[in-house]
Amino acid sequence: MDAWLSYGLSDFLLFSPQTYFRQFALINEAMFPLPLLLQALAAALLLLTGNGARWRGRAVAIGLCLLWASSGWLFHWRSYAAINWAAAWFALGFAAQSALLLWLGVAADAMTATARSTTAALPARAAAAIVVLVYPLLALAFGRPWQEAELIGVSPDATAAFSAATIALCATRGRWLLLVLPLSWCAIALLTLYVMRAFEFWVVAVCVAGVVATLIADRRAHRARRTVPDREG
Repeated sequence: MDAWLSYGLSDFLLFSPQTYFRQFALINEAMFPLPLLLQALAAALLLLTGNGARWRGRAVAIGLCLLWASSGWLFHWRSYAAINWAAAWFALGFAAQSALLLWLGVAADAMTATARSTTAALPARAAAAIVVLVYPLLALAFGRPWQEAELIGVSPDATAAFSAATIALCATRGRWLLLVLPLSWCAIALLTLYVMRAFEFWVVAVCVAGVVATLIADRRAHRARRTVPDREG
């Protein structure tokens, strides 16, 4: 027991930070221009949120499905598996989230991109924008090669953070079910990034905070709408 207590989080890291970030360079170089197209897709999805049109909600769900499938295949299955034995299971989880997005987001029409108040939507919208606009620049900002840029649809951390924010903005039914895997991966990412002492830890943390803030604001607005009829009655 004493031997187990002597271990820290860093003792369970199976790779160095340099090896981890190098995976993104290998994927970006091998699959170019696909990573850039996936990043452009994420930016387009962000523009589709905040409107009540049903086709927009279905388009967002299909787009997120593609991003999760591509990240699961490109990163976990093709690359991460070489340095982490659990990567195959992670890839399976990403595939499950893709299927869930098709089921709830398209078949069940659960992501109608409903318009929310500016106050409620702002934290999640800001979080999604940070992932789209800032996250890819962090490699350069901290002295790593630009080829190591973490793009949505490749980087699981960026994909999960962006998806959690987008789902918080769009989903009307089954939102908590759709958020389970994105927020679970954000938790895994925070642990990994913390151990690696990577600045990306703070960016993911801010994005998660934005998602939580929007969920809380939505919950309060929902309670307020329910109490108004009761008072009138």
